[in-house]
Amino acid sequence: MNAFAFRACVAASAVALAGICAPAAAQLGNPAGWAPTTMADPPGKPAPNRTNVQDELFVQLASAGDRFEIQASELALQKSGNDGIKDFAQRMKQAHSDTSAKLASIAQAANVPVSKSTPPDDQATLERLKSLDGDGFDSAYLQAQLVAHQKAAQLLIWEAGQGQNGDLQRYAAAALVDVLAHMEAIQRLLAEHTTVGKQGLATR
Repeated sequence: MNAFAFRACVAASAVALAGICAPAAAQLGNPAGWAPTTMADPPGKPAPNRTNVQDELFVQLASAGDRFEIQASELALQKSGNDGIKDFAQRMKQAHSDTSAKLASIAQAANVPVSKSTPPDDQATLERLKSLDGDGFDSAYLQAQLVAHQKAAQLLIWEAGQGQNGDLQRYAAAALVDVLAHMEAIQRLLAEHTTVGKQGLATR
């Protein structure tokens, strides 16, 4: 799937999930994946702040994703000589610091631990970025950002539709809007600064 098709698919999913942000409690919660100890109030509906296995995996993956975004963007601020990429990296560092803090607060209320480590594949990407300079670094950083945001969009859609905790579902639906905007910015930067944007990526 090329970037245009991916974005169209994600955007359609975002529209379908928009109702999650509405206050109607009937749209929140998902009995699939309930732990045996999940309390229901009333029967068939999880009690407030309860989670399922999807919620717990989401918190782990999303918090690890935020950490990677912050670390990669810190490298870009140090190594890139391109003002546009450095401005974007600063935005990503701030945005993911904010979402990391918000997710940690929701997770703490739900008694779900956040990730404390960097996954091996993300660590390998960071090590590769550390070894690059100049245009090679800029290209690799932007491509890593595109992949990371595609993964994040899929993860957020999954949590919004499959999670049990209403606060986490609302968080996921709201964060998806920002991730889509970030993806568009990445595509523009790729088109401006690398050859990737000329090989099928949609740009405005």
